[in-house]
Amino acid sequence: MSNVRATKSPSTLRIPLTTLAVLATLLMCGTVSATPVNLVANGSFEQNAFFVERSDFPRVADLSGSVPTGWTRDSGDLAEYMTRSPAYLGLTIYNPVDGDYFIGAHDGEWWEQTFATATGTEYTMTYSSAYGAGWWSTFSTYYRPGVMPGQVTLTGNALLLAASLAGTSPSPTGNTLLDAPFVWSQHTLTFVADSSLTRLRFAGSTVPNGGFIFIDDVAVAVAVPEPRAIWLLLLGLSGVWLAAGGGWPRRT
Repeated sequence: MSNVRATKSPSTLRIPLTTLAVLATLLMCGTVSATPVNLVANGSFEQNAFFVERSDFPRVADLSGSVPTGWTRDSGDLAEYMTRSPAYLGLTIYNPVDGDYFIGAHDGEWWEQTFATATGTEYTMTYSSAYGAGWWSTFSTYYRPGVMPGQVTLTGNALLLAASLAGTSPSPTGNTLLDAPFVWSQHTLTFVADSSLTRLRFAGSTVPNGGFIFIDDVAVAVAVPEPRAIWLLLLGLSGVWLAAGGGWPRRT
């Protein structure tokens, strides 16, 4: 009896190899190259219907309804909407991270926005914050310099996340107006949605005289796997292919 050795033809091997290549391409393009969609409307606070300045606090909205589009202010008058331009006495008294406008809160007051989410999906939120202060022109002094953190929360059917809202450097104080004095830092948080709508809120410190917290450049997007996780997945797919009999065709 002859000993016949069965071999796999190259054509049967090319199919799983091609499939693996397509999966690798889709993974790399879908998770690395695609630009995440920001679910927060007007996260840079640049859009508004109008901006009316307060007479005693230059570059601060006068609460006549000047608000960033898509955002809601608390019922008090301590959640501020502010701008960098034009220059005041030749100085840029406020220096936001992105564009001209940003928000600030103190004494527990807040800004918030509700956006659409998918239950069970993980999201990443980024924002920039700074300890701030308002320039009170009547008395030529910095008003309510930030010294204590506020809080950022995300809420669906239940509280999803609560984190400290703070700056990394002290706010300016005293009677000398400075040029672009505020130091910003970026923060990243993750959460898993439990409903079709999620509310994001930035609140100032509830500590008396805790001072201002400035917020800018807010974004929420579906969490993207890190490159290490992508390569581990590709390695796993390769292992499955090899275990199933994959390999380069042998010459007979």
